[in-house]
Amino acid sequence: DSGIYAPPSVRFRLRVDRVRSASGEWENASGTLYASVSGTDSIEAQAGDRVRGIGSASSLRAPGNPGAIDPRPAANQRGVAGSIRISSADLLEVLASGSTPAASLTRARAGMLERIGEAGQRTERADASGLLSALLLGDRDSRALRPLEESFTRTGVGHFLAISGLHVGMVLVGLAYLVRLTGDRPRAEMAVVVGAGILMLLFIPARPPVLRAVLIVMAFLVAQSRGRSHDRVSVLALVAAGLLIARPLDLFNPGYQLTFLVVAGLIVCVPPLRFRLFGERANRDELRGMQHFWRWLQDAIAVSICASAISTPLIAVHFGVFSPLAAPLSILLLPLVALVLALGYLALVVGSLVPAASEVLLDAAMWPAVWLADSVSWIDMLPGAAMYLPALSWPMTFSALVVIVWWMYPSLVSSGRRWVATAAVLVPILWVSLAGPGLPRSTALRIDALDVGDGTAMLLRRGREAILYDCGSRWFGIGEREIPRAVRALNSPRVRTVVISHPDTDHYSGLIDAARPLGVRRVLVSAHVMEQAAEQPDGAVAFLLDRLREMRIEVQTIGRGEVIQLADLGLEVLHPEPDDRFRRDNDASLVLRIRPTSLEDGPVVLLTGDIEREAMRLLEAREGASLRADIVEVPHHGSARAFAYPFVEGLGPRVLIQSTGPSRLLDERWDLVREGREWYTTASDGAITVIIRRDGTVQTRTFR
Repeated sequence: DSGIYAPPSVRFRLRVDRVRSASGEWENASGTLYASVSGTDSIEAQAGDRVRGIGSASSLRAPGNPGAIDPRPAANQRGVAGSIRISSADLLEVLASGSTPAASLTRARAGMLERIGEAGQRTERADASGLLSALLLGDRDSRALRPLEESFTRTGVGHFLAISGLHVGMVLVGLAYLVRLTGDRPRAEMAVVVGAGILMLLFIPARPPVLRAVLIVMAFLVAQSRGRSHDRVSVLALVAAGLLIARPLDLFNPGYQLTFLVVAGLIVCVPPLRFRLFGERANRDELRGMQHFWRWLQDAIAVSICASAISTPLIAVHFGVFSPLAAPLSILLLPLVALVLALGYLALVVGSLVPAASEVLLDAAMWPAVWLADSVSWIDMLPGAAMYLPALSWPMTFSALVVIVWWMYPSLVSSGRRWVATAAVLVPILWVSLAGPGLPRSTALRIDALDVGDGTAMLLRRGREAILYDCGSRWFGIGEREIPRAVRALNSPRVRTVVISHPDTDHYSGLIDAARPLGVRRVLVSAHVMEQAAEQPDGAVAFLLDRLREMRIEVQTIGRGEVIQLADLGLEVLHPEPDDRFRRDNDASLVLRIRPTSLEDGPVVLLTGDIEREAMRLLEAREGASLRADIVEVPHHGSARAFAYPFVEGLGPRVLIQSTGPSRLLDERWDLVREGREWYTTASDGAITVIIRRDGTVQTRTFR
């Protein structure tokens, strides 16, 4: 259907009409799969082509972590049954070229995206071209856009990236005004607006945000054009109900909630809010010169304040971010966004008709996109541009929303009661935000091993404090959303301290992205990590430490014999000593021993990192008979090594936690060690929780 390029794979939706069974027979089938072709920069197949692919198909998996988005409900609404991974473009054969109108439209859109990408190469600003693709064509899959997308979200202007009612309204209303310049032609005006709306739906993938925006704007314009009195809230409700009939699960989608609540708030609250701020609105026919601009500015201020105020509770409950600068930024950046849209769509339309003009016009559109990208990135670096909140309850969120609307809408109730209601809502939110959520008194220690694939990220909590032991994966994007969302969904306090066990990327690759939302203030590493950074100043470890220092995060060196404080609990560092030298980085992993209770025979936790033979022998020699543990992180993600079996078995564990991807799942060489013990693996069980109570009892559970 539609293809999206994102190195190192090409991804698209594949409509299936036949599958080959295990017996080798072809059978008729119907449905759609998410497909990806790995390890290629291009494939010969185009949208609409009939192809035959050889790959591994599977159903969509449930999420592995709390807070992660479950892809299955949305996929079911789209008729997507699963996914297929094709390891090489050589395994994708084109049987027939597609010639349907839908295929032609998709190819035309792909050509537009390619021209935007080429403009980004000419200006050497891939992030700006990604921004332009998102604003004009709704393409948010570019990897170059990801850091910029996070900046837009943190500063409260993420709505600019999604093609929303704002974008559609500016385009369609702008076209309507152009028609009005030629005279009073309501039919021509409606024809142009409806035609432009249809074209937007054709060239911009009809994803839910785009569909919602176009339908809402067109519904209002059609209702207005009929010259009859109509209730805009009723029109909005009809559109909302119609979309829910078609896609009922959208009711729980943050985008759906934000769209209709914010638009309803604008309809109801903007007129009284504007009157409170600026008094009676002047008649447009009486305005002269700059008065038109001041009227527009007053309207923009009222709309921005209203939209930001209503969206703030919903953004906080879904994403845990509060952006104090959202309202003024929306006002200041709106003209720049309008300029990007005007020049960008002009470039695409004229460029399609006169290809020679495409480069010049797209280059012109690229500059305001660059200014917009740089402005948001700079503002994102300002202190206080974003505040991260713990998980909020829905009753608390709904109460905040009611109070916000109450302040903007006229009421006969005294202002004193409004202040009382405001305090009743704000005090609990401030308390949760400042004090942070805590564990019950009966819990001595809670461990949550997150599902990060091939990597490690373990959240340790006691009271109102938290520490993260490792923060990485072979998937380098793990820190952008997955880890922060999981930590927040677990109702954890701010993670002020992170321990990086050793200098392998699958143990720290997510730290730079996750540090800010987690609230990290210090990172603890071994002397071996510092030495490697000094020896390889252009290496990944040196880059990590440099970025942490730029973010004003303290980096400290620790070693055997030192204690890391977690509230009133000490985490003992067993290995390595600062002077230890190893042939392999894995053996330099920081090993932590935790005794959560004061009971002599209470449970002991051992976090082992990726230790191998040398480290295991040193630990056994230095600790002797005292080296035991009830809860053990299986060393090196459960890699099957002959020297590892007796070491782990000798610890006498009751519970073993294996953080790994599917490649090491249920390796039979561990069977003798696994027998008679609780063995949990993130690849199959998802996030793993171990709760140690103060009476010494241990409770375990898994997310899947």
